[in-house]
Amino acid sequence: MKRLRVVLLALSSLILFYACSYSCDDCVGNDQDRRCKTEAEELTSLAGEIMSSSLDNSLEKTGLIGSLEKCDLNKYSFLSDLENQFNCEIQRLSDRSRNLKSSLKTQSDYKVWEEFKEAYKSKPEIDTLLVNKKGELVYYKTISIDNKSCLNCHGNEKNMTRQFKERLSDLYPQDKAKNYLMNDLRGVWKVTFKNQQNK
Repeated sequence: MKRLRVVLLALSSLILFYACSYSCDDCVGNDQDRRCKTEAEELTSLAGEIMSSSLDNSLEKTGLIGSLEKCDLNKYSFLSDLENQFNCEIQRLSDRSRNLKSSLKTQSDYKVWEEFKEAYKSKPEIDTLLVNKKGELVYYKTISIDNKSCLNCHGNEKNMTRQFKERLSDLYPQDKAKNYLMNDLRGVWKVTFKNQQNK
């Protein structure tokens, strides 16, 4: 719980810092790219830390089955606060998603995913910033299975209890996010800055 409070304090500090600073609207060219990339890096790192802390706390209090919903980014209220503050959309996507909301959707998603999969073999931490068809800046970053606790829900199905699999099926009937190994590429963060034209 103490760790979670520290993370939430960091979230508040981040929002305050950028609220008192300038947004991507104030940047042009390379400055805009650098600014948005920095924001996206910090947003995804912070979101991941909050999710990890929340999951750890839930595992202690409610156990594995009671913590299944903690892996769904859309369940966290802080997400909308960040998106509103930074005028962006924050997503976690994968080719083997736990629910449809987390599936790869656009042509860019698939293109980046294939490039990341190939590059991941030699470099596990990869990110990129590109411009979509609307002229919006879009940031992608790899997500790895870098914590053994991730394998409780995303590892070998043979190691999962019947009760756990039944609950998993109830929550995520179209789940494909199983049978990963440690250090596998799990998915990508995607941050889309709304109406941030790359001038």
